[in-house]
Amino acid sequence: MRNSVKLSSALLGTVKLSALSLALITAGVAAAAAPVTVRYDKAAQQLVAAQDGREIRIPATDTQLEAHCLNTDAAGNQSVFLVAEEGLGAQWFIADAKGLLTQPLLVRRMALPPAATQCAVDQGTLYVDEENVGIWAYPADAEAALERRPVLLQQPWGTLTALGAFTALNGQLLLHAPETETLRIFAPADSGPYREIGALQVPELEGLDVEGLTVTGTRSDGMRLVQVDADEGRFEIAIPWTPAPAADTAVDDVPVITVTPSVQTEPVARLGDAADDPAIWVHPTLPSHSRVLGTDKQGGLQVYDLEGRRLQDLRVGRLNNVDVRDGVTWRGQRVAVAAASNRDNESLHLFTIDAKGVVTEAGEVRTKQRDIYGLCMGRGARGEVYVIANQKDGQFVQYQLRTSGRTLDAVPVRRFALSSQPEGCAVNDRTGDLFVGEEATGVYRLPLDPKSSAAPQPVLKVGPHLKKDVEGMAIYHGTDGDLLVVSSQGNDRYVLLDAKAPYRVRGIVQVAAAPREGIDGASETDGLDVTSANLGGEYAQGVLVVQDGRKRMPETPQNFKYVPWSRISEALKNNLAK
Repeated sequence: MRNSVKLSSALLGTVKLSALSLALITAGVAAAAAPVTVRYDKAAQQLVAAQDGREIRIPATDTQLEAHCLNTDAAGNQSVFLVAEEGLGAQWFIADAKGLLTQPLLVRRMALPPAATQCAVDQGTLYVDEENVGIWAYPADAEAALERRPVLLQQPWGTLTALGAFTALNGQLLLHAPETETLRIFAPADSGPYREIGALQVPELEGLDVEGLTVTGTRSDGMRLVQVDADEGRFEIAIPWTPAPAADTAVDDVPVITVTPSVQTEPVARLGDAADDPAIWVHPTLPSHSRVLGTDKQGGLQVYDLEGRRLQDLRVGRLNNVDVRDGVTWRGQRVAVAAASNRDNESLHLFTIDAKGVVTEAGEVRTKQRDIYGLCMGRGARGEVYVIANQKDGQFVQYQLRTSGRTLDAVPVRRFALSSQPEGCAVNDRTGDLFVGEEATGVYRLPLDPKSSAAPQPVLKVGPHLKKDVEGMAIYHGTDGDLLVVSSQGNDRYVLLDAKAPYRVRGIVQVAAAPREGIDGASETDGLDVTSANLGGEYAQGVLVVQDGRKRMPETPQNFKYVPWSRISEALKNNLAK
């Protein structure tokens, strides 16, 4: 079985190594304090992760284990990829930034090439071979989609005549070529498979049957140590290595931060693309009793508490988006009203929320819209409450909520349009600004006032900060100003920008797993909501709630993740300062 580890180095050009530089080296390597190590227990046929004399065992695979390789994500979580016979792969968390976990956690099962025998991880990419075919690259992040692309292919699909042992270094591949007794270096091309950029002459490998290469460390003189596993034994060689520049943590000077969720909700009822959009209702007197409403577009509305427990499951139809506003007078009382877009009936589905946080249906308002889709709510300057709903062809209809006897009604008061499919929208009640998202192009702003004839004006285009699809959005009311939070679904991130011109981007957030708490990260997010209300405890600065499109650890129906705003504000405190 071959081993691989996460690497960071750079190899350039063609270099001939002397016999002295290729000698076995055991000195001059700086060892990390108390590293997490992984070994293969051949008798038990399972991997063992260890740190400071403590061990945890990853359950044995059902078939022969061929290889394993390690990965560390942006949050410091360490995982191990398993490559077994017949393409049976898996990813397990074994440690976080605090150290070894109490038990390994299965992240996901993976369908890998059926004849895979090697793997390596480098710079967020998992490389796996396929016998007689070549080498494939997969995203290594636990939240990434299971997609692959070819990077090196054998004839007749590519230029390689044979596929030997390989490892990865700083985004490049180091491949043993037995026919030339060299270590060939391949780097990414502008498009298509990798291209060869050099080779290392390695006399000590002549005549050996090399089965595996593993980068094990860096010598004090900068030479990189590579462990060679061959039929003839195991030894180390040293190769020239220039450390890569430190990774840029910003996008055009905008910091990219990684935070972890504190809570995840119970999953929605059905598999597939189901959970979509959350809305936060803040209890007026007992903030800890606040609720999170989440749509299940396969059949209803979920109601959760701040611990993520499902309190209600209202099977009322395929609800896509939901939002909440309080202070509506209905049946002689001031109540909170939630509105959702019901795709079964092309309607606005209305609900009330009482002082105990109980959500009750309050009727439907049939619309003349077709393919009703996204939705948000807002409050006008005179206290009136609006529902803004869109449809997939870009048309928006703005409704005003009104009460008539013992019923709630919604009356159209304005129509406008974007050029292509929208979904997410948000209203800043403080300023009367309505923000709308066009999935393929970006975010726009127009006045909430239905009497306004102003056309939508661009706020943030799809580009380096925001990746399509542009999805959910919400307003965070900060003490120093308001922020617009937007789901950048194309790269599994969330963009924070000022909610007033010139709409400066303040930070980009990604939500990673919290393995010690048993919570996976968030990705492929549709809807989100945020509040700055003090909900107590870790939510004293509010909370960001996001839909998780890829539920891992274990793989179950989708759910929602809660991220304390304090974790975001602490990481971005310098950039959020006005």
